[in-house]
Amino acid sequence: MQHPDPFIRQLAAQHAASFNDTLLCDCLTPLLDDTVADVRQAAAYAIGQLPAQRCQAAINAHLEKEAHPSVRYALYTAAGKQAKRFTYERIAELCDLPIEPCNDALLAFAFTARMHGIPDQNTLVARSLNALKCANIEARNQAAWLLSALPNVFSTAHQASLFAAWQQERDLNLAIPLTRALRNVNLSMYQHEVDSVLGASTPAPILIELLRLPQLFEVASVVPLTALLIHPAPGIPALAGKQLQQHSAFTQADLNHLLVAETSESRVAIAQLRCTSAPSDCTDLMALANSQNAWERTAALLALPSHLGERALMAALNDTAAVVKSTAAEVLLDRLSNGQIRLNYPDSIRTALLKTRDSGVIAVLATHLTAQPDVVNSALLTGLNSFAQKLELPRDAETYHLIAGVLETANHAFERKAEGLPISPDFNYLAALGDTIACEIITSAGTLRCELFPLHAPASVFSFLKLAESGYYDNKFVHRVVPQFVIQSGCPRGDGWGGVDYVIRSEFALGTYRAGSMGMASAGRDTESCQWFITHTATPHLNGRYSIFGQVVEGLETVHATRRGDVIQSIRLVSRN
Repeated sequence: MQHPDPFIRQLAAQHAASFNDTLLCDCLTPLLDDTVADVRQAAAYAIGQLPAQRCQAAINAHLEKEAHPSVRYALYTAAGKQAKRFTYERIAELCDLPIEPCNDALLAFAFTARMHGIPDQNTLVARSLNALKCANIEARNQAAWLLSALPNVFSTAHQASLFAAWQQERDLNLAIPLTRALRNVNLSMYQHEVDSVLGASTPAPILIELLRLPQLFEVASVVPLTALLIHPAPGIPALAGKQLQQHSAFTQADLNHLLVAETSESRVAIAQLRCTSAPSDCTDLMALANSQNAWERTAALLALPSHLGERALMAALNDTAAVVKSTAAEVLLDRLSNGQIRLNYPDSIRTALLKTRDSGVIAVLATHLTAQPDVVNSALLTGLNSFAQKLELPRDAETYHLIAGVLETANHAFERKAEGLPISPDFNYLAALGDTIACEIITSAGTLRCELFPLHAPASVFSFLKLAESGYYDNKFVHRVVPQFVIQSGCPRGDGWGGVDYVIRSEFALGTYRAGSMGMASAGRDTESCQWFITHTATPHLNGRYSIFGQVVEGLETVHATRRGDVIQSIRLVSRN
């Protein structure tokens, strides 16, 4: 951190963000006085990643004298992460600053603080709404995300202002968080306006955010919602179906005018609505549950209504596809938790899951038992302990840690296995490829061109490339798709519960997720392995918590079009510059 080259000092500070060690405060604080703004910004970001408030005094002192906008922004964000006892007003007092509506740094503090548990500040609503009128695009962006994170504390006047701002916003990146914030609005006053945007001409990201609003079914008309059942964008048919299930005016007759459903998601959503509205009409849904396509079977199992499907779910525990087995376990345990299982012996279900000896299924069971420790009995503890001893580490680390948590919570005799250290990257290999590395990801949905960042995430990039070169990623499924969040791949099982025989270190040198960011999936610090994801949009809650190792530079539309079950056909280097 004392290197004469400022770029080296900057990189050192950025990489310090990956280490959970408060002693780094003493190393990073002097860099807040560096002559180079990029170094000061990196130091402020890294300080914000530390687990304690040891550096808070240094942050406050430098806020009073720091003039560079980007550094001030980083300092405010660090303050928001570390100072739960500070409010938006108090931090401004400490800095002797007026509370200005267009101060993007103060808004960044407020958003970060809100995400890290600061008590709700009703005044933030008014200030954020004012900031939406600013010319400063970053201030508007921070205000929009802050409004999306605040709870339902909006006055009638503020609701009207928010809805008007949402209607007028033309920047999709700002419209997305503003749409999320509409959950704080009484939409019954805007039924016509809501219906008018529930159509094919509205961008898919906005439709997805609207369909996620918990109160939408109370306002939207049946006709536009029904039309969305055959929308081509991933996520929209399923979300529209969920809204219609709650809609008091929906009847099965509303489905009669629909055109032929062209996607599995549409077919499942329509079949689920038919089965839910007319319990005797479940033939289509049960046929999908027995489809030759594992992903169609999985979607159908998730859609089975509570009045049927227990036998199908139990049978699915023996399916040849791991994703079907673990999904069946999730649905069974969810029904068990909600009192929807008709079987007389709920323990027999948990025992049946344990007997599968499937690491994904038992991971789901352990997750269930973590949430409901009162149902744990000695037979389950003995079975879990026996299974844990046969798991291979670090390949099965996530399942192993979940089981260990259940056993230790129950004070069951259990001795943890020794776990190896994260592997180190081959820096000579990476140096030969250059500071940025271009690669192509060819999928069944299309091709992505990406840039990888070995300077900021060397272990992640090294692992990703070596696995790609070996052909490991070829024909791996995209096993997870959460619309307007991520697509995820790389699991050897195909259900998200698998790994390879090594782990890599968490790398938080880059701290901001935006649309197309490539991140490493993780089950905790330094547990990253073979699974990776790409974000659909900005995802502030991931910032500083998941390693960023690359960026999609061409083909983001393919990311948005990717469905669960699509295939990674190959990953290859494009250049070695």
